[in-house]
Amino acid sequence: MGLLGTPGPRTHLLPSSLSNLSSLDWIYLSNNQLTGAIPESITRLQSLASLHVANNEISGPIPTQIGKLRNIQRLNLQGNRLVGSIPDSIGNLSMLEYVWFSNNQFNSTIPASLFQHDKIIYLDLSNNFFSGPLSSDVSALKQVYIFDLSFNFLFGSIPESFGKLSMLTSLNLSHNSFEDSIPVSFSELSSLQWLDLSSNNLSGTIPMFLANFTPLKTLNLSFNNLEGKIPEGGVFSNISLQSLIGNVGLCGLPRLGFFPCHEKRPHSNTTHFLRFMLPAVTIAFGCVILFIFQTIRKKLKNKRKVEDNVIDPGNVMWHGPLSYHELVLATGNFSDNNLLGTGSLGKVYKGLLSTGLVVAI
Repeated sequence: MGLLGTPGPRTHLLPSSLSNLSSLDWIYLSNNQLTGAIPESITRLQSLASLHVANNEISGPIPTQIGKLRNIQRLNLQGNRLVGSIPDSIGNLSMLEYVWFSNNQFNSTIPASLFQHDKIIYLDLSNNFFSGPLSSDVSALKQVYIFDLSFNFLFGSIPESFGKLSMLTSLNLSHNSFEDSIPVSFSELSSLQWLDLSSNNLSGTIPMFLANFTPLKTLNLSFNNLEGKIPEGGVFSNISLQSLIGNVGLCGLPRLGFFPCHEKRPHSNTTHFLRFMLPAVTIAFGCVILFIFQTIRKKLKNKRKVEDNVIDPGNVMWHGPLSYHELVLATGNFSDNNLLGTGSLGKVYKGLLSTGLVVAI
């Protein structure tokens, strides 16, 4: 038995007396102008499988005892003014498959119990004020194929456990404050067709495995802190600038206006050897050159000293007449300082004539 509502004048939501309809299994009151809070008494409808009250003006919190609706499969509360937190008792809804909580004003952390449902295939918590880190373990959602947490205030690292969601086709984590790098575990999301990680604080490089995802048709990584080479092939063959803009550290894909990448060549053993040996060889070579220079300089200096004390034979010969007075002047009055030697015929002096000629006397 179901309850179907049609648009009408403003009224309060479900009256408490609805709980008397014990066989009621389907309520559809979406797209009306309903106000007020969801009555706690609705949790007594043990047969209720679908509750659709989307796009109204329902306010207040979700009933704390919602965990009593053990047969609920579809829970659509999107587009209202619901506040507060998701009751932890939601973990008791073991039959839950579809959850629409988007476009409300929830302002708490997301309870870990919500991520323990192994039958959920559609989960949308977007456009709220959810904050804090995500539970590190979301792997129980092994059948989910649509997962949307966009436009919230979530932060911390993206859990590695996302890689266990093998049925996932669409993942939207955009417009949050997620940090660190894109998880390596994403490489296991072989069914992924739509991935939006834009407007976060993600850093590191873009994983190359994203280019190998054949089903991946839409990828948005804009406005993060990503850097390094943009992969080529796959989804990157037709990617637009809008999907990568806002990452100043990226390079490659010149067709989109990014600077070319300057790849660093790996250093070989020879390069490492030269890096350490070249300075030593240069210093040793310099020392050898300096030693040779000093040796030559010393020899030249000694040679000059010898030449200063040797008279050129070409300048010694003089056959013209010289007076005794000229000989006295030339030898400094036969000074011992000019004495060259003593032979069997007498002493030999070095003389400097008035003409500038050096002679032996």
